[in-house]
Amino acid sequence: MVNMGGALGDSSWLDAGDLPMISFHAPTDPFAPYQIGTVIVPGFNLPVVEVSGSGHVQEMANNFNLNSSFQAADNLGDNYTLQANTYNNGNYGLYPLNRPTGSEADSAPWEWWNADNPNNANGLLTNPDMSMAKGMTYLDTIQAYVAPRLMCALNLPGNPCSGISGCTAMEACNYNPDATIEDFSCVFPGEPCDDLDASTINDVFGTDCVCAGMLVGCMEPTACNYNAAAVMDDGSCGFPGDPCEDGDPNTTGELFGSDCTCGGGLITGCTDMTACNYDPAAVTDDGSCLQVGDACDDGLATTENDVIDANCECHGTVGVLEVDQLFAVYPNPTDGLVIIGSNLGEAIQTITLFETSGRLIGTYSVNASQFVFDMSSLNDGIYLATIQTKANARMVRLEKR
Repeated sequence: MVNMGGALGDSSWLDAGDLPMISFHAPTDPFAPYQIGTVIVPGFNLPVVEVSGSGHVQEMANNFNLNSSFQAADNLGDNYTLQANTYNNGNYGLYPLNRPTGSEADSAPWEWWNADNPNNANGLLTNPDMSMAKGMTYLDTIQAYVAPRLMCALNLPGNPCSGISGCTAMEACNYNPDATIEDFSCVFPGEPCDDLDASTINDVFGTDCVCAGMLVGCMEPTACNYNAAAVMDDGSCGFPGDPCEDGDPNTTGELFGSDCTCGGGLITGCTDMTACNYDPAAVTDDGSCLQVGDACDDGLATTENDVIDANCECHGTVGVLEVDQLFAVYPNPTDGLVIIGSNLGEAIQTITLFETSGRLIGTYSVNASQFVFDMSSLNDGIYLATIQTKANARMVRLEKR
């Protein structure tokens, strides 16, 4: 059964064992619904009866397995099948005719008639570019989609749903003499291909069906990388003093020498694996290694005696005068509670506590000008606390006894 823009009066009429079904329908059809809806009389816009359109009917047909004979045809890969399968949600035999913007009501684009036909005026309202050429184009699509599926459903000799698929054109480069089903994979001399060579462009099949392209490269004879076989210059020419790549991962800054030899210096850096700035890519040590306890600069003008701690971070100590001016810390030493306050009334944002070894104990959000810190659970000893306001940061020594 072939349906062009029609609908089923009652979906209960469809049963398992019914005939295979092929449907062509515009999803935007305003007169016969694509899914479930009401039939509308064209021109008068009168509602008639609720029906099931092609989208719903074809889904039911596939659920009843009526269209299983079309499955092999759907694997042919022809343009008509690919177009239908893009929009039919996997329902074999359904070809949605998507209409362009402005022509949504053109529900039967295959129709045409002469101007003296009494239906012409109403027809042009929904199909203003109606013509024989347009109608025949759509009929060609309908025939090309229907024909192989009819052959499959009727199991006619030579149907595309049985046999060996392949290119059946003898003049094609990939002709398959054993193929009985055309799979539209044929390629011919002059068609684009890929010769898998990154140094060529515009690859095509030659008359001998060999895929080859135009070799690109440096065409300047005085260049270090001149390629006499190149037929198109790719701008890659390199001359003495130009950067190059010697293929050695242990070198850097490669340049073409006066003899066009590409070479570079060994990568330098810290080669000591125990150092904080160890560089695994370095081949030559440049004396830049930094160890725990080495002097450094934490970037804060208010700290002194900056050194690298056990976490490989640079920290310094805050002078007593700055602490007295900015923050009050008491009692210090303490046997438990210690009060940390801002002398300038600034809100303390965070306090970060470290052991002297550099191990982080914790970071505490404050957002107030004073904070009571409980150290009673900590072991006796010296600790370092970084006090952070929006504008200032200081490190103070706290002693727990």
